[in-house]
Amino acid sequence: MPFNLVDLIVAVPLAAMFIKGMKNGFAHEIISLVGQIAAIFLAFTYMEQLGQAISNYFSWHGPGVPLVAFLIIYLIFVLLVQLIIKVVNSIIKVAFLSTFNMLAGAAFSTFKGTLVFSVIFVLLAGFNLPDQQTRDDSFLYSIVLPVAPATYNAIAVVYPGVDDFADQAGQFLEKFKPFTESEE
Repeated sequence: MPFNLVDLIVAVPLAAMFIKGMKNGFAHEIISLVGQIAAIFLAFTYMEQLGQAISNYFSWHGPGVPLVAFLIIYLIFVLLVQLIIKVVNSIIKVAFLSTFNMLAGAAFSTFKGTLVFSVIFVLLAGFNLPDQQTRDDSFLYSIVLPVAPATYNAIAVVYPGVDDFADQAGQFLEKFKPFTESEE
């Protein structure tokens, strides 16, 4: 099956992510992902408290205070994560695990990219994009599409109270109704 435009749009970034993951290694990729999620979570959680402290200390009471507080928390946490990555990578080099780290990093980074494209494909499918013929002609579409639902369902197994992907997507599509009556 030949590559089409969808395959090119997917393959080029995935190849770049594979190379980036190989260069960075698994430890860097996983720690930076967890670090980004934690940084955003902590910044949202504590921006009000830090914003209040900034307002009290600097007598600044503008609407930008929470944003400044968010950025301070986020940047400090990201810097700490980068320090942790350097320490972990040093340990990996000493333990002679660099080859495994490199290969696992390539696989993990490629998985992250595939997951992003899968989410995009799932969302666009609700709008019948790309058209059915393009999807059928694509080599990668049918490989990439099921990654997000499978990942969601795997997480739902360990996270109580979460519906499986098909139920969740069905509820979303029923509520949002991206199809017009003539397309159904």
